[in-house]
Amino acid sequence: MSRVADQAKVDSRLIYDYFGSLEGLVKEYLDANDYWKINPENVGAIVEASRADSGKALAYNVLED
Repeated sequence: MSRVADQAKVDSRLIYDYFGSLEGLVKEYLDANDYWKINPENVGAIVEASRADSGKALAYNVLED
């Protein structure tokens, strides 16, 4: 954790306060940047929006992100 804090130029206590541990920090990062994570409530709308071009734009956006 100290190396992460040094790299981020913050006190390691700040990281512990916000994330609890290095594992918590990594989990938060992955949750915030996981392009494959889809809210199940949004699947229907995503499928409907993709019908017009048979999913071409959706596939392009997934690969681009």
